[in-house]
Amino acid sequence: HGGEELGNVPEQLDAIVRQLQQLRDNQLLPEGLLEVCERLLLVATTKPSKNKPKTKKAIGEDAEALAVFESALTKFDVLEVVFEQGKEAMAAQQSELIEQVTKDLVKDYAAVEDEALKRATKVVRSQVGARFGAWGRNQHGSA
Repeated sequence: HGGEELGNVPEQLDAIVRQLQQLRDNQLLPEGLLEVCERLLLVATTKPSKNKPKTKKAIGEDAEALAVFESALTKFDVLEVVFEQGKEAMAAQQSELIEQVTKDLVKDYAAVEDEALKRATKVVRSQVGARFGAWGRNQHGSA
């Protein structure tokens, strides 16, 4: 596994999350950093279940796909930078994220590829859309 030479990543992430929680109200803390680190900790500490029935539908948000999405974000440019490059760049980034999340769901959670693609598409579009909306509001609010 990658990162083994870095020590116990879940323990390190847990320590970072606890420190960020103490700094939650600090204005210098980038918006969303705590949430991203909490999701990374979830990814780092969640073991894929081999015994899950394939027909079980997720209730509400797809936690596995969301965790994989957050992990995939670390492999790409920061979304806000992509948003500044325009709709074409955003669409390309979304396609790459959908592809990566699909691969990771199949590899890490033994998802069937067609179902993984549907889950990845739903989560990526939802998350990128929400972040684009927040980015747009921040752009108009700070102008």
